[in-house]
Amino acid sequence: AQELVAATHGRSCWVLPLRWVYALNDEQRAKPFASLDLQVPSGRDTWGYEPAAPFADPRTVDRNVVWTFWHRAGGSGRLDLVAADGSVVVSRSLPVVNGFNVESLNLLLAPADPTAPAAPPAGTNDPFAARRARYVAKGDYTLRLTVGSQVDSVKVTVN
Repeated sequence: AQELVAATHGRSCWVLPLRWVYALNDEQRAKPFASLDLQVPSGRDTWGYEPAAPFADPRTVDRNVVWTFWHRAGGSGRLDLVAADGSVVVSRSLPVVNGFNVESLNLLLAPADPTAPAAPPAGTNDPFAARRARYVAKGDYTLRLTVGSQVDSVKVTVN
């Protein structure tokens, strides 16, 4: 099953996946950083159009890029989603530990606003576009992790 179950007498229990421990080889451990897993949500065309009860207000659903990586030094870090033109689209500060890290970055730009006027913005036929949550556009991006002076990145495609 490749899982470690850790329990305490305080009635806490964690199930930890060991697949990353087995995936990290000596060559990767010798480097200051190793990217192990990247999960990017798909179906961008339907984000903001989640089904809801009739006459219900639009919902805001989190869409997260989840990045699993190993870092040798750790410290205070910053996770940025960078567009092709170099602009930072979404960003957040985070603590990076020495070892395995699982971090997420929400692709939400603005939450749903059920009070927005029902008028179609220029260039769209959707009268409720102003009420829907706004997310990062489809396209190619770079997910960049900065810890101190060390910068590591991976390519991300939102589709």
